[in-house]
Amino acid sequence: MKFFLTQGLCLLLHLPMVWATPPSIDSLENVLATVTGEQRSKTLSELTWNLRDFDLKKALHYSLENYALVEELSLETEKPRVYNYVGIIYRNMGNYAQAIDFYHKALIKAQDLKLTTQEAYAHNNIGEIFLLQNDAKSAKSHIQKAIRMFQILGDKRGEAYGYLRLGEVYEQQKIYEQALKAFFRVEELRNKMVDKYAIKVAWHRIGIVYGRQGDYQKALEYVNRALVYNRKTNDIRGTNSLRNSKAEIYLKLGRYNEAIELASLSLKETSRLNAKPLMYGSAQVLHMAFAELGEYEKAYSYQQKYIATLELFLNERNLNHINALNFSYELAKKQAELERVHQQNRLKQSLVYALIAAVSLLAILIIVLYRGYWLKKRANGLLQLKNLEIEQKNQALIFSEDKIRNQRDAMALQNRQTTKSIKVAKTIQEAILPHQNRLKHMFEEHFVIYRPRDVVSGDFYWVGNAGRKKIVAAIDCTGHGVPGAFMSMIGFVLINETVNTRQIYCPGEVLEQLRVDLRKALRQEVTRNREGMDMALITVESLEDEQVFIEFAGAKRPLWYVEKGSTKVEVLEGSRVSIGINYQDQKTIVTKHLQCAKGTLLYMGSDGFADQNDQYRKKLGSQRLAEMIFGLRDYSLAEQQQILEQRLDEMMLGTEQRDDILLLGLQV
Repeated sequence: MKFFLTQGLCLLLHLPMVWATPPSIDSLENVLATVTGEQRSKTLSELTWNLRDFDLKKALHYSLENYALVEELSLETEKPRVYNYVGIIYRNMGNYAQAIDFYHKALIKAQDLKLTTQEAYAHNNIGEIFLLQNDAKSAKSHIQKAIRMFQILGDKRGEAYGYLRLGEVYEQQKIYEQALKAFFRVEELRNKMVDKYAIKVAWHRIGIVYGRQGDYQKALEYVNRALVYNRKTNDIRGTNSLRNSKAEIYLKLGRYNEAIELASLSLKETSRLNAKPLMYGSAQVLHMAFAELGEYEKAYSYQQKYIATLELFLNERNLNHINALNFSYELAKKQAELERVHQQNRLKQSLVYALIAAVSLLAILIIVLYRGYWLKKRANGLLQLKNLEIEQKNQALIFSEDKIRNQRDAMALQNRQTTKSIKVAKTIQEAILPHQNRLKHMFEEHFVIYRPRDVVSGDFYWVGNAGRKKIVAAIDCTGHGVPGAFMSMIGFVLINETVNTRQIYCPGEVLEQLRVDLRKALRQEVTRNREGMDMALITVESLEDEQVFIEFAGAKRPLWYVEKGSTKVEVLEGSRVSIGINYQDQKTIVTKHLQCAKGTLLYMGSDGFADQNDQYRKKLGSQRLAEMIFGLRDYSLAEQQQILEQRLDEMMLGTEQRDDILLLGLQV
């Protein structure tokens, strides 16, 4: 385990307080009972800020009440601060998708109102979320913007916060000397201020960096200094973060029992706060310490503790929604029944052929024996008998021919009914696909290349809206034809349930929810089947200055994009996880972010286009497809579609379509 692996998730981001010296929580709650309007909003902000470190449930309650209040009363100048505070609470609870959503709201509102201080804090907050998502480049860009703004404003407190985050970026990049330089700058700025509250965070980070460099004595010195200061402030969250850091130092020094004592205390207190990153960090330390002591049962127990709790929560939340899949189950039953009838018909046909062969052989044998017998006795009588047998044989053949003809007609009728049912299924499947007018309303420039290999397809696409966000998904279900179509129906129902009913809009969370729901729907824990789907999902939101903000998550499917001036097709890779397949794999699907100019071209779809082979069995391949798309970048999307379909037709000359094909092109 890397030293201080979890600490980057746990440190707090500090925004400015309303009062210089915060009153007690009880006093603030007494004030809250007597005030209304704008004064109530300011009191709720104070409560949110003062509770952020040790009672996240209360903090979230007050922050969301404040959010509803400023919206209802249109308290415009308070909105950026309130949005930032809600984001901080979600960040402290480990919900980074909700956090960055509120930080972006704060940034946009602060820019509209020209509130530079809140704009700077929003940049700093957004930079921290990018840092937590391992996007150091984006994090550094936002944080440096914040530092420049704070320096222009002469805001030393804000400047200290900015250097704190900048040091964390360098720490993540393992540029430790630059990280220490930034953290010592924080210490210098804080020492010049009357309120030295955040100096403990700088000491904590300095201790962590020394630990990463292997200087554990200096690491303990600074962590202990922060811990002593922290106990004076009653900061429960910060205290337990420091305990985790100190426990990890003890792990490195082989002082396992001391590490266990600290981590156990931290896990107990952070479980009450529901602070997920800190809980995970404590459990990791306990797992490693017990493993080093050879107590493997306890080590395994702590390794599974948080994972099991999260799994139980998700399962209980989805238990009441499983009835939504009854229609899909009924379709699956009908498919099984249809397959059983086909099997019976094939068996009957085989029996008929066998019976005809047996009757024919028996008749020949009888004729041969009968003829040999009567050749010795009565030639004329044998001839008459032979004619009689021939007549009987003709009658039997006529009877058998009628019987076979009736069975053939029955099978032909059943085949026509089956074909009709599949065509009806195609009509149903086409009905769930978004109408071209809806896509045109959302994206004036777009194309859809949709080619099922059989009558019905395992590929489909889905679009929706959530406020200002446009949502688009391209899904590739396992199989094609009827099995793939059943999977696409299940996928369509689950996506509607997740986005429209549960109102989950973050792409990574949508795909993680689909993993859980599909596992339930297909009973994969019992059946062990490996059906599932690959998927790419994006949300698109327009920003100011001709910019577009895109969130993307993929399950083994990428997002391709071409910006003006690009030298190649850029790729946001999806996570190496399928939905519904290998569910026990503990990998997660992450959300990635992209801010680009309007007019950028996006491409997403299944692997059918790239996997299509020519008559020499040579596949087109993802690289050649990307080069082909890049070469068409100056054409309109309608022209791109025409050229791509023409080249696909040329590719398939002399061969058959290999798989279902889906490719979407969008201009944002």
